[in-house]
Amino acid sequence: MALVNCRECGKLITSESEAICPVCSQKRDREMAKIRDCVRVNPKISLLELSAQSGISTKRIIQFMHEGLITYQTPATNE
Repeated sequence: MALVNCRECGKLITSESEAICPVCSQKRDREMAKIRDCVRVNPKISLLELSAQSGISTKRIIQFMHEGLITYQTPATNE
């Protein structure tokens, strides 16, 4: 077991796998639940609309995308 800093808040924690503290993990779970709920209701929601409806910043949503927690599909164009 190693001592590491939580990658979200910087708090010193012991970590076996994730480098995120329990408090930040719960916050992340709540944010992801809000995002899932918004996307279920409107699967074609834009990033800005998702941010406005969920109350989660676009920066945070993009962070989730980079971490692979959210995937985005570009709408098909009719050519």
